[in-house]
Amino acid sequence: IVRDCLVRNWLTGQCRIAGLPPGEGYRLEVQAIGWEPAVIESIAIEPGAETVLPPIHLLPDPATEAHGFRFPALGRQVARRPGESFRTRFAAHDSEIIGAHLERTVGPATISRPLAVVEDEAAAFYYDREIVATIAGDTPRGLYDLVVALGTGEHDWELRSPRAVMVVDEYPTDPVFMTWGHLDTWGQYQAEYLQHLADIANLLAADMVLNANAVNPAYISGALSRLQMPHVVTFGNHQFPGHERWYGRPVSAIDLGPDVRVLNFGLPWHEDISQAEALLAQTPEPRIAVINGFEHNAPIDFLDRHRVALIHDGHGPGRRVMEMGATPTLRVGKVNAQSFRVIRFRDGRVVSCTYMGHETAPIPFPRGATPPLRVSFDPPADGTHSEVRATLTNDLEEAYPDCRVTAVMPAGRYACDGGRIERQTDSDCGQFTVVSVRTEAPASSQAMLRVRSVGR
Repeated sequence: IVRDCLVRNWLTGQCRIAGLPPGEGYRLEVQAIGWEPAVIESIAIEPGAETVLPPIHLLPDPATEAHGFRFPALGRQVARRPGESFRTRFAAHDSEIIGAHLERTVGPATISRPLAVVEDEAAAFYYDREIVATIAGDTPRGLYDLVVALGTGEHDWELRSPRAVMVVDEYPTDPVFMTWGHLDTWGQYQAEYLQHLADIANLLAADMVLNANAVNPAYISGALSRLQMPHVVTFGNHQFPGHERWYGRPVSAIDLGPDVRVLNFGLPWHEDISQAEALLAQTPEPRIAVINGFEHNAPIDFLDRHRVALIHDGHGPGRRVMEMGATPTLRVGKVNAQSFRVIRFRDGRVVSCTYMGHETAPIPFPRGATPPLRVSFDPPADGTHSEVRATLTNDLEEAYPDCRVTAVMPAGRYACDGGRIERQTDSDCGQFTVVSVRTEAPASSQAMLRVRSVGR
């Protein structure tokens, strides 16, 4: 690497590179989170002359968009247990539905399971088809891509909905949410910060991430592609046009099992709320109703009517943690763009949502700082070492229970010193085993883990 810096006009695609000595054979690669890299080979820098490069336009990363799917997809995922079923709708005009499967990758390991599918022929219309898919009983916990295979007799192809299906061992009754709002994710620098938040969410083993008042859906979906749980996003006053291409309509709902319904409401509350009413009323009343909103000022009678336990928002005045209505609904809002929250439930009510028991404070994480909760491996847990040591560092002044650390190991069986093995999952190729470990992150300290082979 000669220089890791580029000035690019994002409207025209024109680029300028400076500070390079004259020479032949320069190679330029432009990388951006959520976009496919672009490469220009064999660049010649002439002395005393300006080097003009062809325009560079980046295409969205295919791993961030649902291809042909109406649902489930990003922002409207489904959560199911092994053996349970869900509906999916996709574009399959004049083609045969060959089959479907779930697939996810953890480093070099690919884990997939077939789905048993039955088409609902009465639901088909023109381009769209709909099937009922049943998850195999041996499917390990995790967030999976949904893949449907289609064919015409002459050629076959696949449709993929990235990270659309969350397979759980049991549905949460006391869910844990990690939340943030109004982070102003316009481009690469902010997306890198968002990636760190995703890594923290994975370590905290949250059930779901609530992201309120977002901006650029391409960078956001790319940064959050590393999440190991569902997430919802509202796009508010800084939104980029066309965010529905990534995250669907601004009003939707996700069920985390029969006890938890999350309404994603990406409109101001003076807009029509009839769809929100229908989404909260169309199923038996959940024990916990949660709203991820652009703003918090929902009609109080609406909150009371649906017994909403939590409304999370990223925009608006007022006290950032406060009770509303008779239920009461707890409003938990964004304080600044350099923090996050962990919201925990017990017996249907929020029991914690602030840092160190403060009345309103979120968990601090300044831009450019080292993530306050992080894990490192020695040697790397990349599937090449049968014994690795993990250091889980917590710089924060409160402890976090039951964190999840994931290591990819050579195929085999493993034990863990300093933690509890949650699951061991073999990859499709038989070369790797993904080991999931649970442990506590004590306040202002480090937890040491050792994952070691105990045979095959």
